[in-house]
Amino acid sequence: MGCSTAAPGSSARLALRLAGQSQRLKAEAEAEAEARSEAAAEAGATAGSRGLVVEACRPPAQTSNGPTIDSGRSANHLTRAGTPQGPGLLHTPRQSRHRSPAMTPRISLLIASLHVLLYLVLTIRVVLHRNVKKIGIGSGGDETLSRKIRVHANFVEYVPLGLLLLALLELSAVNATLLWTFGIAFLVARVLHAIGLGGSAGYSFGRGTGALLTFATLFAMAAFGIWRFVIGAMLVP
Repeated sequence: MGCSTAAPGSSARLALRLAGQSQRLKAEAEAEAEARSEAAAEAGATAGSRGLVVEACRPPAQTSNGPTIDSGRSANHLTRAGTPQGPGLLHTPRQSRHRSPAMTPRISLLIASLHVLLYLVLTIRVVLHRNVKKIGIGSGGDETLSRKIRVHANFVEYVPLGLLLLALLELSAVNATLLWTFGIAFLVARVLHAIGLGGSAGYSFGRGTGALLTFATLFAMAAFGIWRFVIGAMLVP
């Protein structure tokens, strides 16, 4: 009889103990979940305050031609310079590494190069004639050498001024057709003059036409340069 009454009592105590442990575990789980939610809320509040500080410190967007600030939509776009920009990134257009074609004297560069080749031909003619005739200084009374020297000297006297004017006109953004006209006319004039004077000491078609075309081209370029200066001065406010 004593054993039969003790068994139910021990079972009840075991059940109460298990119930107490279950309640204690449940309370601990609830406390841990509450602590986690509080930590998450605190982290969110901290991140929000940091975002407000960043927005407050961000410089305002400019609408002038200076540096601009991309908005959210333009974040995935490329700037004109080809550099991706994110939201709020301060950027300025990248300067080109090459000069603008309008500022590069390409036409006068080619014309000058052709004149240099012609100059070298005239120089070689004088040098070879001196070597053949064994004449170091002057012409030595050689009429042919005198003409070659004079052709070479005449080239040096006029061509640098013409090429300088042509380059300055091109840098002044003069029409390309006009530049080609000046350059080719000047080159043809020098070739004709070299052929004419090199072949005869007197008057010849090449010498006369070359000299006249040289003077006309130089005068036209000088007049057009003065006109460009006057027009530019009148347009300046």
